[in-house]
Amino acid sequence: MKINRMFLNVLFRRDCLKNQSLRVSETGDRNTVDVENRWTSESIEALLRDTELPLDSWHRLEESARARCPELRFTADAFVPLRGYPFVLGAANRLRFILDTQNRYKSCFDTQGQRTLEGSEIYRDFFTGKKGKGGRGALFSDSSDDEKHRFEQEMTFRPPEHADRILFCPWHGKVQTPQLRVHFS
Repeated sequence: MKINRMFLNVLFRRDCLKNQSLRVSETGDRNTVDVENRWTSESIEALLRDTELPLDSWHRLEESARARCPELRFTADAFVPLRGYPFVLGAANRLRFILDTQNRYKSCFDTQGQRTLEGSEIYRDFFTGKKGKGGRGALFSDSSDDEKHRFEQEMTFRPPEHADRILFCPWHGKVQTPQLRVHFS
């Protein structure tokens, strides 16, 4: 099987590929893609059941984030501020990426609390970088001292499982259009 830039050319005998995955190589590149073969209606129905619905509302984003990000703790009203905005798919996808990245990062610490190799890569890729001169800036950053003072109340939350505690969350992930921030500690 070869993937051409314009079409997919598949040559195989159906009986020899049942319940197997094909290894596909893009022409002129070393990248490979696994293609799962589904031959029965049951396996197709199972795939459809397990496939996440596309984002089409802020409510759907909330459901998706709570299901996809078991390492993160969300307050009950974490997604309420989004209800005042018209749904923007690009912003929702960016928010999902931010939350997925945070979820991955949270699981990248060893038993001594040190970042693993993957954690160090995530930190390098998403917590460092400066804007300007062609730089994209870090996806996650700490609030400035002025912002910490002016917006202290807005950046302070009660953890869901400890109503008697408060968390100050000056770190944030950014979405540009519309301007949104996801705060975390």
